[in-house]
Amino acid sequence: MALSSQLAALSAECGTLAAERDAAIAQREAAVQENDKLQIILSQYKRTIFGPRSETLDPRQLPLFAITAKADGAAANDDVTGDGLPDGAEGRGKRPARRDRGKLPEQLPRIDVVIDIESHICPCCGERLHKIGETVKEAFDVIRCSTGSSA
Repeated sequence: MALSSQLAALSAECGTLAAERDAAIAQREAAVQENDKLQIILSQYKRTIFGPRSETLDPRQLPLFAITAKADGAAANDDVTGDGLPDGAEGRGKRPARRDRGKLPEQLPRIDVVIDIESHICPCCGERLHKIGETVKEAFDVIRCSTGSSA
């Protein structure tokens, strides 16, 4: 008798575990569906904020890529060095040009142009306005001259 009662208890426990398992599977499926729904909402929100993806490709523009691929292949065949870089180019990437952005030589004539406001008095409170900022720059202008006399 004891064996049959243990069998009945194990059978009942197996039934409750199966019910718990089914409930956990159903809960997981509901969570997956909720996650998918939230992913869709998030993608729509991102699309609203950042606009449509610029990587989308119009099928009518595919022949343009074929033309550029042929041109790239022809350019690679014209390369003399054979290493994929044109003559004199280095593989470090493009560096900015080194320019001397210092002042112009002192012997050049200068013209100061000051752009100012008409009134230095505040129209609202009547107080004197104070300077917020100033921009100073030098530019080099070429003025052509002619030689010879006109008679």
